[in-house]
Amino acid sequence: MHRGFLADVMVENRNGKITFFEIAVSHKCSEEKIASGVEIFEIKIENMKSLELLKSMKFNELDIEHYNK
Repeated sequence: MHRGFLADVMVENRNGKITFFEIAVSHKCSEEKIASGVEIFEIKIENMKSLELLKSMKFNELDIEHYNK
């Protein structure tokens, strides 16, 4: 948990920068989480094809939102 938010995956680099990775299946990130200022990659999974792309690490073919770059 960071700043009161729970992420699907949270990564902290050596400099202490936090990045959230969110998997959007039933709902997208809340406006409050986006407004937190934390860098967020939100990966939208709509069907089995999306899941297979994620598993095969073909990120360039996925629907990904990037907040707070």
